[in-house]
Amino acid sequence: YSFGFQSHKRSNVHFVEEHVVVSSIGNVLVFLNIKTGEPIYVQGVRIGSVGAIAVHPTKKYIAFAEVSEKDPNIYIYQYPSMLIHRILRGGAVRGYSDICFNSSGTKIASVAGDPDYMLTIWNWKEESILLRSKAFSQDVYRVNFSPENDGILTSAGMGHIKFWRMSLTFTGLKLQGYIGKFGASELTDIAAFIQLPDGKVLTSTETGNMLLWDGGMIKCEIGIKGKKPCHQGRIESIILAEGEIITGGEDGFVRVWDLETIDNADVTTSSGESSGSSVSTPRIFELEPIDELLIAKDVKIKSVVRFPNSTHDYLIQDQQGFLMKLDLNKRSTDKLLAYHSGPVVAIACSPLIHRLVSLGIDGNLRLYDYLNRTVINKVKYPQGGSAMIFVPAHLDESGSTVIAGFQDGVLRVISIIPNGFVLQFVVKPHKAAINNIVLNHDGNRLITASEDRTLFLFSIKIKKDSHGKPLAFTKANTGFQPIGFITLESPIRSLSFGLDTVEISITPKKKTTGYTLLLALDNGCLFTTVIPTEADVDVSTTFELPESYIKLKRWSLNVPKKAEIEPVQPNSESEKEKVVEKEEDKDKSKDNDEQGQSKEGEHPHPLVKAKEVSNSINSLRKQRGLVIVSESMISHVYFLSGTQFLAAIENQDKEIEIRLCDINASHFSYLLAVIPHKLSVLTLDATKSAILIGCINGSTYIIQFNVAYYLKTLQTITCHQTYEDYDQFLESQLNAALLLLQNEMPNYNPQSPPPANLTYTGQQWTGNLHDVVNGKVTSVVTSPDLSFMMSSGADGGIFIWRNSLRQIENIEFDDRHLDQINQFGQPDDITDSNAYSIQEAKVKSEKDREIEIAENRKFIVRSQIQDLRNEFLHIVSENETASKNVKLNRTELSVDLYLRNDIEADAIKKKETLLRELAWTAEKESIGPTKLYKKFLDPVQTERIELKTFKANYCVSTFRTLKLTQQIDALIEQMISSNEKNNALNGDNQVDGIDKDGIGNNQNTGANGQSSHQSKSKNQSSMKKLEQRKQLRAERAAIWKQLLDSKPDDKYQDPRDTNIFPEHRNIVTEDDINLLQKEDAENALTGKAKGGDDLMGFGSGAAPAPKPEPKVQPKETVKTEKETVEKVSENATAKNKVKLTEMELQNLKVKKTALKYEKDRLLRFMERSISQFDKTLIVLAQEQLLLSAGKLKDHLTLDLKYADIKLQLLFREWMLLKEFEQTDNALADKLNGKKAEKNEIEAKIAEYREKLAAKKVEIEQVIQKEKEIHEDYRKSIGENNKNEEFLGKVFRRKIKRVKKKVKEGGQNAEEEEEEEEDSESEASSYNSDDEGDEEFDEIIPSDCDPGLWQKILNIREKRLDQEEILGEVQKAVEALKKENDSLLKKEKIIGVALKNAEAEIQEFQTLKQRKLNELDVLVPLQFSQVQHLENDQIPKDLNSSLVFFNEGLVQLKRRIKEIQQEKSDIKKQHRELKKQHVSFNKSKKEKQQKVADLTARARDVQMLKFGQIIDLEKLEKLGSNKTADELKEKIEKEDLRRIKEVAEMNKKIREHKSRLTDVIRKNSNNLENLVELQEKKNSLETSLNMSQTVVNTELSGLQKKDIKEREKLIILIQTQAMQIDELKAEIENLIRKPISKQYNHGQSRNKSLVVISNAVQEEQLAPYSAMDGQTESVLSQEI
Repeated sequence: YSFGFQSHKRSNVHFVEEHVVVSSIGNVLVFLNIKTGEPIYVQGVRIGSVGAIAVHPTKKYIAFAEVSEKDPNIYIYQYPSMLIHRILRGGAVRGYSDICFNSSGTKIASVAGDPDYMLTIWNWKEESILLRSKAFSQDVYRVNFSPENDGILTSAGMGHIKFWRMSLTFTGLKLQGYIGKFGASELTDIAAFIQLPDGKVLTSTETGNMLLWDGGMIKCEIGIKGKKPCHQGRIESIILAEGEIITGGEDGFVRVWDLETIDNADVTTSSGESSGSSVSTPRIFELEPIDELLIAKDVKIKSVVRFPNSTHDYLIQDQQGFLMKLDLNKRSTDKLLAYHSGPVVAIACSPLIHRLVSLGIDGNLRLYDYLNRTVINKVKYPQGGSAMIFVPAHLDESGSTVIAGFQDGVLRVISIIPNGFVLQFVVKPHKAAINNIVLNHDGNRLITASEDRTLFLFSIKIKKDSHGKPLAFTKANTGFQPIGFITLESPIRSLSFGLDTVEISITPKKKTTGYTLLLALDNGCLFTTVIPTEADVDVSTTFELPESYIKLKRWSLNVPKKAEIEPVQPNSESEKEKVVEKEEDKDKSKDNDEQGQSKEGEHPHPLVKAKEVSNSINSLRKQRGLVIVSESMISHVYFLSGTQFLAAIENQDKEIEIRLCDINASHFSYLLAVIPHKLSVLTLDATKSAILIGCINGSTYIIQFNVAYYLKTLQTITCHQTYEDYDQFLESQLNAALLLLQNEMPNYNPQSPPPANLTYTGQQWTGNLHDVVNGKVTSVVTSPDLSFMMSSGADGGIFIWRNSLRQIENIEFDDRHLDQINQFGQPDDITDSNAYSIQEAKVKSEKDREIEIAENRKFIVRSQIQDLRNEFLHIVSENETASKNVKLNRTELSVDLYLRNDIEADAIKKKETLLRELAWTAEKESIGPTKLYKKFLDPVQTERIELKTFKANYCVSTFRTLKLTQQIDALIEQMISSNEKNNALNGDNQVDGIDKDGIGNNQNTGANGQSSHQSKSKNQSSMKKLEQRKQLRAERAAIWKQLLDSKPDDKYQDPRDTNIFPEHRNIVTEDDINLLQKEDAENALTGKAKGGDDLMGFGSGAAPAPKPEPKVQPKETVKTEKETVEKVSENATAKNKVKLTEMELQNLKVKKTALKYEKDRLLRFMERSISQFDKTLIVLAQEQLLLSAGKLKDHLTLDLKYADIKLQLLFREWMLLKEFEQTDNALADKLNGKKAEKNEIEAKIAEYREKLAAKKVEIEQVIQKEKEIHEDYRKSIGENNKNEEFLGKVFRRKIKRVKKKVKEGGQNAEEEEEEEEDSESEASSYNSDDEGDEEFDEIIPSDCDPGLWQKILNIREKRLDQEEILGEVQKAVEALKKENDSLLKKEKIIGVALKNAEAEIQEFQTLKQRKLNELDVLVPLQFSQVQHLENDQIPKDLNSSLVFFNEGLVQLKRRIKEIQQEKSDIKKQHRELKKQHVSFNKSKKEKQQKVADLTARARDVQMLKFGQIIDLEKLEKLGSNKTADELKEKIEKEDLRRIKEVAEMNKKIREHKSRLTDVIRKNSNNLENLVELQEKKNSLETSLNMSQTVVNTELSGLQKKDIKEREKLIILIQTQAMQIDELKAEIENLIRKPISKQYNHGQSRNKSLVVISNAVQEEQLAPYSAMDGQTESVLSQEI
């Protein structure tokens, strides 16, 4: 049985009776009686899960569509017997998403899921497919027939709705569908829909509105008035009930709507809207619901089902795990079921009593009594669960404590009491979900692992009683302290503690004991470590443990290279195919034989017999040998004892091998089992007698395990065991068990199945109840007495299995231990998912607490102020609306006139107080930057300054140097003063001398190694130079400041200009120009006298001094001059309007000339300045290069520079590739997807071709059998057979053979018979010969052998059987050809898509390469490598040069010669082509002239003959077509011949009619004569009888007269009898004679006449047949 309900699944509740519903969980159908609450479980037929359920309209059948890894089926069960009635195959690849019956129950529509999404219409009674089509390219949620018309369907799902119609085309019945157009409405998923009686469709949306569809288009949207949606969120259910529409949504509301209003809903678009914006908006029809009811705030309705025979009761499927009954009249709900919503992450069984605890992703913790099948209690936590264990009984005498981990990283220790749950400890050690919890055997160490890759250790100390037994695991009796954590390279998948302690050394002098721990990570690595028993770690600042505390050691298998055996290649594949075919045959036979009976409590034996394992699979595994390698991934581990442990290892065939390993020896292992699926759980039962395994596909395994035997055997092996050894071991164990059984049971038959109680080591039991797709097994546990096994899965199911080999023990539990659990004083729970972990809390919690308190206070004050503001604004608004008599002045509303002044004064005081309070902080904050400045900037003598040339590509930078110490400065001063005394004669040239001497000294120092006098003089000169540069900088700074201070305002106007030119002060005159030239000359003289260094201290004196030039004006001056010129031109234009005099125009011209000259002079000066600056900077760059490379000889610096250049290039390339990475990956994924699709389609095409080849062989076999039948027929009739023609007609005749089928229901049977007769009549009208054969009566000729006749009939039956087989095969071939053609089309489409993808990738790679090529690459060259000279010198600027290798340069030179030769050849070809062109032009002109002459001649001829121009092409088209004429003649001849035949047949018919009429007339006359004779006979007999009574004497004989009369009568009777026989024969011949198909009506009329005449004849002969007995006897005697 089960504790679970798939509440997230759509349409998972269906009524099969008034109070019985069917639903699914995993691979199980659950029938629940709502009144009694009793469930009945029916397990699926195969490994898989329930995809969809549908109930027949009569409630007599239930359709169950499965989801399977391969070839899923649809099973039709009879209800309530639950016997399999029909099996529908071949409708999906992996599973079905929805199925439904039509209203009459004769058809089923199914929709497949990923990857095919096929819509299939079934005739389920005949297990055949009627129609198929691709439904959509994404998930389809629902499909349904129209209740009014079975030929109309609707399907809907992710982002679409599709309308289907079954249409009869010229090629047959087709399923045609068209997608609904959303238009202006938003594209949405459609989870529910209904089909209205008039053909419209009402659907749900994700936004909460409803859509009304009509003709594939949205008629309007349905919403609530006020532009509100019908539901807040997705609408999941829509049902139609008695003129009302009921909807249920995720908001928990059930609303009732009027059907008629919605059906007639429409929204008309106004003219303003239609002529306005081009953007279309959805049309919404607003209405109010009739009724609505909120189920609950946290309810999310997934489905609404109406109770049968009820108008107000509904069943509600809640997504939160509830099933409820809703009464709309009473407006009340009753909960029927309550289980987990979503996956169950863990279950744990109590170690003392029969109790089970489950933890779900929904945060619920539930307690079950699995003996009584009831839910005892539950509690809900803020976040979903992730892991859970029960504290063992030897550590907790109460046996009622669980340790649970949750998704937010919180760990809770919870005690279970009869009336609820008690929280003992709560802590948050992790930031992500806890996925593993393990407690060592002694109970003093608890370890948790999380998805955040951390492993956290806790120390536990449990108090003990006077007898040394541990007390209850409560807060009062247990110490629970965190130790610390470590971070791993990958999340942990499996943890296991060792049972024994080992000795370790923490330090060389300190030793202690610890517990061995195994850690299996997600990346497949296995680590071992030892957890010390002493927790001597400092956690005052952090919980992160040092590496010396926990030392991880990698453990892996040691598989020798020679032991690595590759999987068997071609042979194994063929064997695998055979194995698969055998398994499929077994599945099919099982499907045919399976009756689907599954009663409560009856389950198969929990141990799989080894003899039932497929021999082919065993042999295949034996051939593989050893398929594990040293790098094999280890997914799960479980510690046994000592150093031995279980490991789940993934082999090279992607299977999981369970092996027994040793930590200290990795070169051998013992194989325990091979599991074909990946594991999710590996553990042992309570007594360690069985291995419990859970898989990701929902399978569960139990393996019989003997720990002592295996540990003993492990000591005897020296290598890794193979599957062959494992199989031999299983066989030996089974044989030993059977031998023991035979000794105990002498009557046991070894060929019969073993009894259920037979057990042996290595046995396996497999369960497949969880969902195969979403049902990953999360936990597998057993009860304390091993009588039950439980498993939980991600599908939300908890399944309980009963172990029939174990008796249920009645465990008595002492409740007194629970009295120690105090329900009061529970710790505060962690409800915030964003709460800090205990590691984060050490740093952040205090600061966050203070911030939170301050924010709360601010919020309170702001709320109060806002309330006061709102109140004041309300008063002001009331005052504004009041009358003038009552209205107050705005100033009168002031609360305090001096309030503002008081507030300002208070603010000033607070500001002063705050400044005083913050004085220390401000001083501290200012001292910090000052210290940094002193630390890093004050010691700097020179900052790095970089100068670049304007035109050339040169750059010079200074070096960042530090200041010298005071002692060195003092020494330098002494040296400078002494040097000044010694060199007083040098005067002002000392600076230059120092420079030159310094350079000379630097040059000679390395070569000569002179005395210290030269170095001292060098230092003195350097310091002197630095001092001078400082003085120059200071002077320039003062000048610049003075210049800025003297700068006038932008609006400043010179008073001289104002006085001289009051009206035209913006016009420049000649006096202005003269004054400007004078100022420039003075400035030039001043600059020459002052001199100076324009390079800001960078000049070395090597370059010649520039010529004195006028002082450069600032940019503002230049701009002003330009504006002046513009203004002068504007004024001139204005004056033109005023008509200036000639003198004024001359003056204006002079001014323009002067300004142009000034402009040119300034530009020349700027150009000279830039050129001089570039020259000086180039000299500096050369000096710097010489200093860095020539003098210093620092090759390492150059190498580092080159490396830096290369690094920058690589970094730019990396950034560029990073930008293209996402697109590159997307294109690669797209290409791989297309290749996979192409491979799949090619495989399918190959498969169809093989099937076509097989069908071709079948056709050849059928044709051969037909030949044999014809040969048998010829042999049977022999040669010269009189009836050969008649027997040939009988043999070749196509008779109607109707298959006898059992029809259910009289009306349906009659309809199907009528359809068969119609189809047969249509089939019989194909040719006249067949029709004639059908009317031919099969009467054996008198001279024909009955045995031969029967043999011919049997041979004909064989021939017809072969023809039917051939027809069926041909139909199958046609179907295969169609499928093949469709696949070829798909292959072409995918081929084009693949080429496009490759083209896109190629284009993208080209673009990427182009972008990479656009990056500049710096190439350092030596001067010896530069061979590009200009005037025998290396050019100063190499920007326009290219870099080549010598080989490339040689190739280019060679290419120049080749191109020259090609050029000469092309010129020659051009000359020849030109000559040809000239000759062709001449011939073209001649031809054109000839054509013109012929055209004129033809025109003249047409005018002479016809008087007009005739279009010859049209004339040719209108001319005779010989082929058509010949065909017309043939048709006419054939028509004449047919008309003659028809005339002849009509003539024959008329002759036969006349003959028939004559015969009928003769027959009528004969009948009349017969009647007269009969009357005479009767009168004669009467007279004779009377005469006999009169005569008394006995006559000796008859009189002659009487004898003659009798003889005449006898002759007459005989003659008439012969005539009657002849007439009958002639009538039969006329009836059997074939008549043309064209005269069927006349023939049927003649048939009716013949039948009527026969009836009359029989009626007339009736008296003759009823003659008197005496007369008849007399006549017989006379005859």
